[in-house]
Amino acid sequence: PTLSVGIDLVAVRDVAEALARHGERYERRLFRDGEIDYCRCSPVHAAERYAARFAAKEATVKALRLGDEDGFDWRDIEVCRDPSGACDLALHG
Repeated sequence: PTLSVGIDLVAVRDVAEALARHGERYERRLFRDGEIDYCRCSPVHAAERYAARFAAKEATVKALRLGDEDGFDWRDIEVCRDPSGACDLALHG
């Protein structure tokens, strides 16, 4: 078996531009309500928070070897925060 290691980066600037261009449509296409609430609670950091969550989702898609043909929905991968601030993934669907 082969072990692969990678880093998923998402440009905050690209996310900020997508939010400015598409607003709620962008948010609802990629994120669940809890993620949106968390990102919106600090407007100054919203693009950074969305970018971090999208990078985690993208890494999950790669780790699970999902492709377009698998019909997954980005909202089926949720980045959750516990009260201490640590993040976990919840898989839906």
